[in-house]
Amino acid sequence: MASPAYQPFIKRISTILSAAASIHHVDFETPAGLTQALSAPVTEFATFYCDREPIPEWLSNAAKAAQWLESQPASAGYLGGAYGITHEVVEYGGVKGRAAVIAIGWTSKEAHMAFRQTETFMENIGLLRGEAKVIEMHHVVVMAALAE
Repeated sequence: MASPAYQPFIKRISTILSAAASIHHVDFETPAGLTQALSAPVTEFATFYCDREPIPEWLSNAAKAAQWLESQPASAGYLGGAYGITHEVVEYGGVKGRAAVIAIGWTSKEAHMAFRQTETFMENIGLLRGEAKVIEMHHVVVMAALAE
């Protein structure tokens, strides 16, 4: 953010955003999982906003959630994922603190939404929700940048 390239980047990216950019930084666990999530046809980004900090067990709970996603036949459509906690204090929906973030690759948005209706999801989503006061989720198609 301190580099000379940052302001031109923000100016350019703001031309495709519908609102002001809110950028935060996350060191994602499992770089291979992040690559899988970002190269999937659809990437789910979910941010779990907590007062002050996510619960101390959140990272290990996210690792457990990744294990059940990979091992359950009900998770058809899951292609990989990664998780981490923001470096910055962020604010959303009246909640201010560091947030937990997941990026999960799916074959389609419909596959993800179908998975949300399964017993496996309902029994295990508490691992990720933790003490989150507000959750924000988006489905994104990540595309490779075009060179100028």
